[in-house]
Amino acid sequence: MKRIVFVAVFVMAVCGKTNAQNKEMMANFQNELNELFELVFTAPTDNERYNANEQLMTLMEEALLQPKSFNWKWQLRKGVSVLTSDDDKFRIFTWAVVRDDGEFECFGYTQVLNENADVYEITPLSDMSDEIFNPDETALTDANWFGCIYTDLITTKHEGKYFYTLLGWNGGNAVTQYRVIEPVYFKRNSTKPSFGQMIFRNGKDGNRNLRRIILRYAKDVNINLRYDDQFVVTKERIKVKQDGRMVNQELDRETPERMIVFDKVGPRVQGMEGLYQYYVPTGEESGYLFEKGRWVLKPRVHCKLEKNKKVW
Repeated sequence: MKRIVFVAVFVMAVCGKTNAQNKEMMANFQNELNELFELVFTAPTDNERYNANEQLMTLMEEALLQPKSFNWKWQLRKGVSVLTSDDDKFRIFTWAVVRDDGEFECFGYTQVLNENADVYEITPLSDMSDEIFNPDETALTDANWFGCIYTDLITTKHEGKYFYTLLGWNGGNAVTQYRVIEPVYFKRNSTKPSFGQMIFRNGKDGNRNLRRIILRYAKDVNINLRYDDQFVVTKERIKVKQDGRMVNQELDRETPERMIVFDKVGPRVQGMEGLYQYYVPTGEESGYLFEKGRWVLKPRVHCKLEKNKKVW
Protein backbone atom coordinates (compact mmCIF):
# COMPACT_ATOMS: atom_id res chain seq x y z
CA MET A 1 0.00 0.00 0.00
CA LYS A 2 2.82 2.41 0.93
CA ARG A 3 4.50 1.70 -2.42
CA ILE A 4 1.27 2.46 -4.36
CA VAL A 5 0.79 5.73 -2.48
CA PHE A 6 4.43 6.67 -3.08
CA VAL A 7 4.13 5.96 -6.83
CA ALA A 8 0.91 8.00 -7.05
CA VAL A 9 2.49 10.96 -5.27
CA PHE A 10 5.58 10.68 -7.48
CA VAL A 11 3.46 10.66 -10.67
CA MET A 12 1.47 13.67 -9.46
CA ALA A 13 4.67 15.53 -8.67
CA VAL A 14 6.12 14.77 -12.12
CA CYS A 15 2.88 15.82 -13.86
CA GLY A 16 2.74 19.01 -11.81
CA LYS A 17 6.33 19.84 -12.72
CA THR A 18 5.66 19.12 -16.41
CA ASN A 19 2.56 21.34 -16.41
CA ALA A 20 4.51 24.15 -14.77
CA GLN A 21 7.24 23.81 -17.39
CA ASN A 22 4.64 23.85 -20.20
CA LYS A 23 3.04 26.99 -18.79
CA GLU A 24 6.41 28.70 -18.49
CA MET A 25 7.28 27.74 -22.06
CA MET A 26 3.97 29.02 -23.48
CA ALA A 27 4.26 32.23 -21.45
CA ASN A 28 7.69 32.78 -23.00
CA PHE A 29 6.28 32.19 -26.50
CA GLN A 30 3.51 34.69 -25.75
CA ASN A 31 5.92 37.38 -24.55
CA GLU A 32 8.19 36.97 -27.57
CA LEU A 33 5.23 37.03 -29.95
CA ASN A 34 3.89 40.22 -28.39
CA GLU A 35 7.28 41.87 -28.82
CA LEU A 36 7.25 40.95 -32.50
CA PHE A 37 3.63 42.06 -32.95
CA GLU A 38 4.65 45.43 -31.53
CA LEU A 39 7.21 45.75 -34.32
CA VAL A 40 4.75 44.49 -36.95
CA PHE A 41 2.28 47.20 -35.99
CA THR A 42 4.59 50.13 -35.15
CA ALA A 43 7.93 49.79 -37.00
CA PRO A 44 8.51 52.86 -39.20
CA THR A 45 9.07 51.17 -42.59
CA ASP A 46 7.49 48.44 -44.71
CA ASN A 47 10.75 46.52 -44.71
CA GLU A 48 10.99 46.49 -40.90
CA ARG A 49 7.34 45.53 -40.46
CA TYR A 50 7.54 42.64 -42.93
CA ASN A 51 10.85 41.39 -41.51
CA ALA A 52 9.28 41.32 -38.05
CA ASN A 53 6.25 39.53 -39.48
CA GLU A 54 8.42 36.79 -41.00
CA GLN A 55 10.10 36.21 -37.64
CA LEU A 56 6.71 36.26 -35.95
CA MET A 57 5.25 33.59 -38.25
CA THR A 58 8.23 31.29 -37.70
CA LEU A 59 7.88 31.65 -33.94
CA MET A 60 4.10 31.26 -34.03
CA GLU A 61 4.37 27.99 -35.95
CA GLU A 62 6.79 26.68 -33.34
CA ALA A 63 4.43 27.75 -30.54
CA LEU A 64 1.30 26.28 -32.15
CA LEU A 65 3.02 22.95 -32.78
CA GLN A 66 3.58 22.43 -29.05
CA PRO A 67 1.42 19.50 -27.84
CA LYS A 68 -0.60 21.52 -25.30
CA SER A 69 -0.74 24.82 -27.21
CA PHE A 70 -4.49 24.59 -27.94
CA ASN A 71 -5.18 24.68 -24.19
CA TRP A 72 -3.21 27.88 -23.76
CA LYS A 73 -5.35 31.01 -23.21
CA TRP A 74 -3.58 33.48 -25.47
CA GLN A 75 -3.27 37.10 -24.38
CA LEU A 76 -1.88 38.84 -27.45
CA ARG A 77 -1.77 42.59 -27.98
CA LYS A 78 -4.63 44.61 -29.46
CA GLY A 79 -4.89 44.13 -33.21
CA VAL A 80 -4.47 40.34 -33.01
CA SER A 81 -7.59 38.18 -33.11
CA VAL A 82 -7.69 34.73 -31.50
CA LEU A 83 -11.05 32.94 -31.80
CA THR A 84 -12.02 29.41 -30.74
CA SER A 85 -15.10 27.41 -31.74
CA ASP A 86 -17.57 26.33 -29.08
CA ASP A 87 -16.72 22.65 -29.68
CA ASP A 88 -12.97 23.29 -29.11
CA LYS A 89 -12.02 21.75 -32.46
CA PHE A 90 -11.09 24.90 -34.36
CA ARG A 91 -9.11 28.04 -33.56
CA ILE A 92 -8.10 30.89 -35.86
CA PHE A 93 -5.48 33.63 -35.45
CA THR A 94 -5.57 36.73 -37.69
CA TRP A 95 -3.80 40.10 -37.93
CA ALA A 96 -2.74 42.60 -40.59
CA VAL A 97 0.36 44.43 -41.76
CA VAL A 98 -0.37 48.00 -42.86
CA ARG A 99 1.90 49.22 -45.63
CA ASP A 100 3.21 52.75 -46.14
CA ASP A 101 0.63 53.33 -48.91
CA GLY A 102 -2.22 52.54 -46.49
CA GLU A 103 -2.96 49.12 -48.01
CA PHE A 104 -3.57 46.12 -45.73
CA GLU A 105 -2.27 42.57 -46.00
CA CYS A 106 -3.79 40.03 -43.62
CA PHE A 107 -2.06 37.00 -42.13
CA GLY A 108 -3.35 34.10 -40.11
CA TYR A 109 -3.24 30.50 -38.97
CA THR A 110 -5.87 27.88 -38.32
CA GLN A 111 -5.41 25.25 -35.64
CA VAL A 112 -7.74 22.29 -36.17
CA LEU A 113 -8.22 18.96 -34.43
CA ASN A 114 -7.26 15.89 -36.46
CA GLU A 115 -9.66 13.51 -34.74
CA ASN A 116 -8.01 10.38 -36.19
CA ALA A 117 -4.58 11.27 -34.81
CA ASP A 118 -5.91 13.24 -31.81
CA VAL A 119 -3.57 16.16 -32.54
CA TYR A 120 -4.14 19.79 -33.57
CA GLU A 121 -2.71 20.66 -36.97
CA ILE A 122 -1.93 24.17 -38.19
CA THR A 123 -2.35 25.83 -41.59
CA PRO A 124 -1.07 29.29 -42.61
CA LEU A 125 -3.45 31.56 -44.55
CA SER A 126 -2.39 33.47 -47.68
CA ASP A 127 -4.23 36.75 -48.31
CA MET A 128 -5.10 36.93 -52.02
CA SER A 129 -8.04 39.33 -51.67
CA ASP A 130 -6.62 41.75 -54.26
CA GLU A 131 -6.56 39.01 -56.90
CA ILE A 132 -9.86 37.21 -56.29
CA PHE A 133 -12.41 37.84 -59.05
CA ASN A 134 -16.03 37.96 -57.88
CA PRO A 135 -15.21 37.13 -54.23
CA ASP A 136 -18.87 37.05 -53.20
CA GLU A 137 -19.42 33.83 -55.18
CA THR A 138 -16.01 32.16 -55.18
CA ALA A 139 -15.04 29.11 -53.11
CA LEU A 140 -11.68 29.79 -51.45
CA THR A 141 -8.98 27.93 -49.53
CA ASP A 142 -6.05 28.61 -47.24
CA ALA A 143 -3.91 29.31 -50.34
CA ASN A 144 -6.27 31.95 -51.77
CA TRP A 145 -7.96 33.47 -48.76
CA PHE A 146 -10.05 36.66 -48.69
CA GLY A 147 -7.94 38.05 -45.87
CA CYS A 148 -9.73 39.40 -42.80
CA ILE A 149 -9.19 40.18 -39.17
CA TYR A 150 -12.00 38.15 -37.64
CA THR A 151 -14.03 39.60 -34.80
CA ASP A 152 -16.35 36.66 -34.06
CA LEU A 153 -16.51 32.90 -34.61
CA ILE A 154 -20.07 31.57 -34.52
CA THR A 155 -20.67 27.88 -33.87
CA THR A 156 -24.12 26.57 -34.89
CA LYS A 157 -25.46 23.05 -35.21
CA HIS A 158 -28.06 21.32 -37.38
CA GLU A 159 -28.84 17.59 -37.54
CA GLY A 160 -25.69 16.76 -35.58
CA LYS A 161 -23.40 18.77 -37.87
CA TYR A 162 -21.45 21.82 -36.71
CA PHE A 163 -21.33 24.97 -38.83
CA TYR A 164 -18.67 27.66 -38.36
CA THR A 165 -19.22 31.25 -39.47
CA LEU A 166 -16.67 34.05 -39.15
CA LEU A 167 -17.40 37.77 -38.95
CA GLY A 168 -14.49 39.87 -40.15
CA TRP A 169 -13.05 43.14 -41.34
CA ASN A 170 -10.81 43.77 -44.33
CA GLY A 171 -8.97 47.09 -44.63
CA GLY A 172 -9.60 47.19 -48.37
CA ASN A 173 -7.83 50.01 -50.18
CA ALA A 174 -7.26 53.73 -49.74
CA VAL A 175 -10.97 54.62 -50.15
CA THR A 176 -13.01 51.46 -49.40
CA GLN A 177 -13.18 48.87 -46.59
CA TYR A 178 -15.19 45.68 -46.08
CA ARG A 179 -17.09 43.75 -43.44
CA VAL A 180 -17.42 40.04 -44.22
CA ILE A 181 -19.64 37.13 -43.17
CA GLU A 182 -17.54 34.06 -43.99
CA PRO A 183 -18.62 30.41 -43.63
CA VAL A 184 -15.68 28.04 -43.08
CA TYR A 185 -15.71 24.24 -43.19
CA PHE A 186 -13.36 21.27 -43.34
CA LYS A 187 -13.57 18.50 -45.87
CA ARG A 188 -13.63 14.89 -44.72
CA ASN A 189 -10.31 13.80 -43.16
CA SER A 190 -8.78 17.25 -43.74
CA THR A 191 -7.75 19.98 -41.33
CA LYS A 192 -7.22 22.56 -44.08
CA PRO A 193 -9.96 25.21 -44.11
CA SER A 194 -12.33 25.82 -47.01
CA PHE A 195 -13.95 29.26 -47.10
CA GLY A 196 -17.38 30.13 -48.49
CA GLN A 197 -20.58 28.09 -48.70
CA MET A 198 -23.87 28.68 -50.48
CA ILE A 199 -25.86 28.69 -47.25
CA PHE A 200 -27.32 32.20 -47.50
CA ARG A 201 -30.99 32.69 -48.29
CA ASN A 202 -31.86 36.27 -49.26
CA GLY A 203 -35.50 35.92 -50.27
CA LYS A 204 -37.11 35.30 -53.66
CA ASP A 205 -35.12 37.99 -55.45
CA GLY A 206 -31.83 37.32 -53.65
CA ASN A 207 -28.70 35.81 -55.20
CA ARG A 208 -28.58 32.13 -54.21
CA ASN A 209 -24.97 31.78 -55.42
CA LEU A 210 -23.46 33.87 -52.62
CA ARG A 211 -20.76 32.03 -50.69
CA ARG A 212 -19.99 34.95 -48.38
CA ILE A 213 -21.55 38.31 -47.61
CA ILE A 214 -19.30 41.33 -48.26
CA LEU A 215 -20.43 44.78 -47.13
CA ARG A 216 -18.45 47.45 -48.99
CA TYR A 217 -18.40 50.99 -47.63
CA ALA A 218 -16.45 54.24 -47.33
CA LYS A 219 -13.15 54.48 -45.50
CA ASP A 220 -14.31 57.35 -43.26
CA VAL A 221 -17.28 55.54 -41.64
CA ASN A 222 -17.81 52.45 -39.48
CA ILE A 223 -20.65 49.95 -39.58
CA ASN A 224 -21.92 47.32 -37.17
CA LEU A 225 -21.65 43.59 -37.78
CA ARG A 226 -22.11 41.26 -34.83
CA TYR A 227 -23.77 38.11 -33.54
CA ASP A 228 -26.26 39.26 -30.96
CA ASP A 229 -29.68 38.88 -29.38
CA GLN A 230 -31.96 41.18 -31.37
CA PHE A 231 -35.56 41.32 -32.59
CA VAL A 232 -37.09 40.08 -35.83
CA VAL A 233 -40.09 42.19 -36.82
CA THR A 234 -42.94 40.21 -38.38
CA LYS A 235 -46.47 41.09 -39.40
CA GLU A 236 -49.31 39.46 -37.50
CA ARG A 237 -52.88 39.66 -38.77
CA ILE A 238 -55.57 39.84 -36.12
CA LYS A 239 -59.29 40.56 -36.11
CA VAL A 240 -60.53 43.61 -34.25
CA LYS A 241 -63.96 45.12 -33.84
CA GLN A 242 -64.39 48.39 -35.69
CA ASP A 243 -67.65 50.29 -36.21
CA GLY A 244 -69.63 47.32 -35.02
CA ARG A 245 -67.98 44.74 -37.29
CA MET A 246 -64.86 42.57 -37.29
CA VAL A 247 -62.03 43.66 -39.57
CA ASN A 248 -58.49 42.43 -40.23
CA GLN A 249 -55.63 44.49 -38.85
CA GLU A 250 -51.88 44.01 -39.21
CA LEU A 251 -49.63 44.49 -36.20
CA ASP A 252 -45.86 44.44 -35.92
CA ARG A 253 -44.63 41.72 -33.60
CA GLU A 254 -41.05 41.59 -32.32
CA THR A 255 -39.56 38.16 -31.66
CA PRO A 256 -36.18 37.92 -29.85
CA GLU A 257 -33.64 35.82 -31.74
CA ARG A 258 -29.87 35.34 -31.72
CA MET A 259 -28.66 36.35 -35.17
CA ILE A 260 -26.01 38.08 -37.24
CA VAL A 261 -27.07 41.72 -37.36
CA PHE A 262 -25.60 44.50 -39.48
CA ASP A 263 -26.13 48.01 -40.79
CA LYS A 264 -27.42 48.21 -44.34
CA VAL A 265 -25.26 50.43 -46.54
CA GLY A 266 -26.00 52.57 -49.58
CA PRO A 267 -24.64 55.56 -51.52
CA ARG A 268 -24.60 58.96 -49.84
CA VAL A 269 -26.53 60.43 -52.77
CA GLN A 270 -28.35 59.03 -55.79
CA GLY A 271 -26.23 58.38 -58.83
CA MET A 272 -23.32 56.85 -56.89
CA GLU A 273 -24.62 53.28 -56.91
CA GLY A 274 -21.72 50.85 -57.19
CA LEU A 275 -19.14 53.45 -56.12
CA TYR A 276 -18.48 51.91 -52.71
CA GLN A 277 -16.16 54.70 -51.54
CA TYR A 278 -19.37 56.70 -51.13
CA TYR A 279 -21.38 54.02 -49.28
CA VAL A 280 -22.48 54.74 -45.70
CA PRO A 281 -24.98 53.23 -43.23
CA THR A 282 -28.57 53.90 -44.33
CA GLY A 283 -30.02 53.88 -40.81
CA GLU A 284 -31.70 50.49 -41.36
CA GLU A 285 -30.61 47.13 -39.97
CA SER A 286 -30.94 43.59 -41.28
CA GLY A 287 -30.07 40.21 -39.85
CA TYR A 288 -29.28 36.60 -40.73
CA LEU A 289 -31.00 33.94 -38.63
CA PHE A 290 -29.65 30.37 -38.64
CA GLU A 291 -32.51 28.07 -39.68
CA LYS A 292 -32.13 24.40 -40.71
CA GLY A 293 -28.49 24.73 -41.74
CA ARG A 294 -28.94 28.04 -43.59
CA TRP A 295 -28.46 31.73 -42.83
CA VAL A 296 -31.82 33.26 -43.73
CA LEU A 297 -32.09 37.02 -44.30
CA LYS A 298 -34.53 38.88 -42.04
CA PRO A 299 -34.82 42.36 -43.59
CA ARG A 300 -37.01 43.76 -40.84
CA VAL A 301 -34.88 43.70 -37.72
CA HIS A 302 -35.15 45.97 -34.70
CA CYS A 303 -31.57 46.18 -33.49
CA LYS A 304 -30.08 47.80 -30.44
CA LEU A 305 -26.61 48.37 -31.85
CA GLU A 306 -23.73 50.59 -30.82
CA LYS A 307 -23.44 53.05 -33.68
CA ASN A 308 -20.12 53.59 -35.46
CA LYS A 309 -18.25 51.08 -33.36
CA LYS A 310 -14.52 51.08 -34.13
CA VAL A 311 -13.27 47.69 -35.35
CA TRP A 312 -9.56 47.97 -34.53
